[in-house]
Amino acid sequence: MTLKQRAYNIDKTRYYMDNVRSSFYLTTPYWERWLGMIERLYAELGVTPDAKEVSIPEAIYIPADKLWAGFKAVRVTAPPTLPAPTFTPGMLIRTRRDAPATHTRLPRYKRGCIGRIEQYMGIFRFADAFASDRVEF
Repeated sequence: MTLKQRAYNIDKTRYYMDNVRSSFYLTTPYWERWLGMIERLYAELGVTPDAKEVSIPEAIYIPADKLWAGFKAVRVTAPPTLPAPTFTPGMLIRTRRDAPATHTRLPRYKRGCIGRIEQYMGIFRFADAFASDRVEF
């Protein structure tokens, strides 16, 4: 319901899941972690436990062409002006050696390592920034 109302975005669920205490994450069953994430998210949004239950209608048939058009309509696109890539294929780089407070896509064992840029694949939004309502690319 709240996702449909655009009260939050899908990256926010990842943000909440990635920012739990490691002791909780490692000792809690999968579905309990999801339930905890949803409870925290709803608490932040002001959805209370005594809120009225929302009924979900039966499945609705949507023709494939209309479904695809719907997906295209909500696709996140790159900003109209893109900065030039910082790195180009063939460049040698060294990954950052940092310890971010939030989730990172760079595993600890790869921090501070030297590597080569193989391919430029375009621009992607930062899910963590999108989750906190700061849309960045």
